[in-house]
Amino acid sequence: MILHSAILFQWKDPVDSDWVFTRVVKKVGTPPLNPYDGELLYVESYIKNQYSSDGGIWFRDLGVIPDTNYYYGIFPADNKGTYNTSSQNIIGPIKLVQYP
Repeated sequence: MILHSAILFQWKDPVDSDWVFTRVVKKVGTPPLNPYDGELLYVESYIKNQYSSDGGIWFRDLGVIPDTNYYYGIFPADNKGTYNTSSQNIIGPIKLVQYP
C-alpha cells in the first residue's frame, strides 16, 4: 500500500517455535540478498506477527523518493541468530508515483 510519501506493508512471521525476531532492510534497484544487504529499516521485531493483519499494524517506510524502485527484505531469525534468506521473503519492486 502506498500512502502519500510512505510505503506500508505487512508480513507474517514464521510459525517455527525457535523464531526470535525479524529484521527488515530496504534496497534500491535490486532485491536484498541477506539481512545486511541494504538500508536497515527495522533492527529487530521481537513481537510475533506485530506487522501482520493479525497484529493490525502496518510497517511504514517514510523515507521514500518518488519514481524509485524499492525492494524490501523481511528476514526472520531463529534462537541461534540464523536468518531465513529465502527469496520468498522479498517484497518488490514497489515504486511511489507522484501525480500532478
